[in-house]
Amino acid sequence: MQRRDFTSASRHLMQASHNRTDAYFGFAVRELMLKIAFESEDPSVDACIDMFRKHLERHQRQIGEQALLFKKFLDYFRLLERARHDRAALEVLLGRLLEEEKFPARKWLLAMARQCLGRHAPRAV
Repeated sequence: MQRRDFTSASRHLMQASHNRTDAYFGFAVRELMLKIAFESEDPSVDACIDMFRKHLERHQRQIGEQALLFKKFLDYFRLLERARHDRAALEVLLGRLLEEEKFPARKWLLAMARQCLGRHAPRAV
């Protein structure tokens, strides 16, 4: 797997989000930063989670019911990050995601959970 330059990507994304008043654009940037941090296993993933959470808190009244979808993504993302190295937790998360109604980013979350689970395949005895 190719290592990505999270620092450079995040710098460009932060520049792109500067001076924007569109809350949805801010969510798109922060979601992309979360995905990049997770996929590149960057240690700053917790900071990205915090940025997304703060953006959600700041704009939740403005975006109304859409906030529930962003919160759902954030909740599942946190579970995925915590379960990354725990096969049993990944299996539970995958089951929950498969039962969940479709929502934005569900497909990516499923793919990442399966990818992580594949890394923890049971070893032959």
